[in-house]
Amino acid sequence: MSKKVCHFTSVHSIHDDRIFIKECVNLASNGFEVTLIACGESEYEENKNGVKCISLYIPVKNRFQRMIKRPKAIYKKALEINADIYHFHDPELLPVGKKLKRKGKKVIYDSHEDLPRQIFQKEWIPDFLKRSASIIMEFIENYYVKQLDAIVTVTEFIAKRFQKIAKKVIVCANYASLNEFDAIPDYKKNCNSICFIGGITKLRGIKEVVYACEKVGVELNLAGEFENEKLKTKILVSEKVNYLGYLNREETRKVLARSFAGMVTFLPAPNHNNACPNKMFEYMASGIPVIASNFEKWIPIIEGNYAGICVDPTNIEEISNAIGYLKNNPQIAAEMGKNGRKAFEEKYNWQREEKKLIELYNTI
Repeated sequence: MSKKVCHFTSVHSIHDDRIFIKECVNLASNGFEVTLIACGESEYEENKNGVKCISLYIPVKNRFQRMIKRPKAIYKKALEINADIYHFHDPELLPVGKKLKRKGKKVIYDSHEDLPRQIFQKEWIPDFLKRSASIIMEFIENYYVKQLDAIVTVTEFIAKRFQKIAKKVIVCANYASLNEFDAIPDYKKNCNSICFIGGITKLRGIKEVVYACEKVGVELNLAGEFENEKLKTKILVSEKVNYLGYLNREETRKVLARSFAGMVTFLPAPNHNNACPNKMFEYMASGIPVIASNFEKWIPIIEGNYAGICVDPTNIEEISNAIGYLKNNPQIAAEMGKNGRKAFEEKYNWQREEKKLIELYNTI
């Protein structure tokens, strides 16, 4: 008899790449009976790729309402599912995890970010409160984590913190999937555009990238959602920005195919220095070189595999020089793209991580 599994999230989309595609769909293909609960713009149920998807419509006016109203609704629906294993993806759902444990359920917390360090990047929190908020959040998160059955994290850095207190911790890095990027890409990039795909924020270095593109005369294919309208207005003033909005997976692959490099020049921040952004590996999977921040953890991945160039993300001159170098040396760019693709196939793909997740589910 297959185990019933219920994933739930109050923040992420019901079609989130990591939650739905990489985890839920793969669990279903490995014999688990999987349900996914998320919140969206409408209420519906559908079966997709072997997963029962339940969208709850819980309108909220701000993040504080979200943190109160959505967990209540999700907990009620989760109980109706009566799963053997519950797997949730947001810190605000930690109390829900504890309630499910009290019901005798197996509960897994998927920590996508280093929450205490992420606090320092929240613009809505006043600077003078961030250190205190970080300490408090770490205490709260640790309190709940001790009571759960397992923790899934995205980096070794986050895992080390939880290993001191949690019953079981595994790392499932958020690498791209061989199933999605199965075609061998064309390495000949006869184009004049680079790409920046994902959440668009000041801390992810978007301003510096735009200034660098203007300096070197290259178009920026920009896809994703802006953190606020103020930043959006400033960025879209540039004639070098080709803003594409939020793209689905197929549209994203098309943008990657018409770019000669991918940008992931996050600015230094406590939650960035030890992160492994998914887009970095999607660029590699697509066979295009990566221009990345010169973080200690990223240099071995990018320059260690000769898959791109690492730069000081605060230095517009360095960024523009890297863009210009790849544009003016297409053979070298193509070689870097091939190397990135090779590293993706051999080391940085979700299929390697999936095995650890399946093992956890079979032994929990």
